[in-house]
Amino acid sequence: MSAKKITFINQNEPWRLAVPAVGFVLFLVGMLALKETALGMVIQPLGMLLMFVPHFIPFKLKNYVRFTRRMISFKLEKGGSYHYRFSQIKYVEAYEDRLVIYTSRKKSEKVRIKGYAKADLNRLLDLLQPETEHTAETV
Repeated sequence: MSAKKITFINQNEPWRLAVPAVGFVLFLVGMLALKETALGMVIQPLGMLLMFVPHFIPFKLKNYVRFTRRMISFKLEKGGSYHYRFSQIKYVEAYEDRLVIYTSRKKSEKVRIKGYAKADLNRLLDLLQPETEHTAETV
């Protein structure tokens, strides 16, 4: 049985901001300047599509991790969706088949990780480290 891969999506990449910005400009140009022309009828839907392309990508994936400087959200096939701000995570315990993410002394969540590639799980663990270690890594 082969290990499943996890796709990592860095939300801080420049194209994730540039593509929707270009789409917004095209949408406005199509709506305001080229309102009832044939070119406007093409540019306006194209602009709308470009505004939402970065948001559609995770819907196609089963196992993904999206992260920014402040937060992380991930969805694994064997569990639900998880969303955390790095400031919420107190510590993480890793076991063979699960991760336990503690957000306070009494509150924790268990994430099933059995069957995923070790390298991907190690990268996920690195991203889930408490805020003090993560901010030093991203700066």
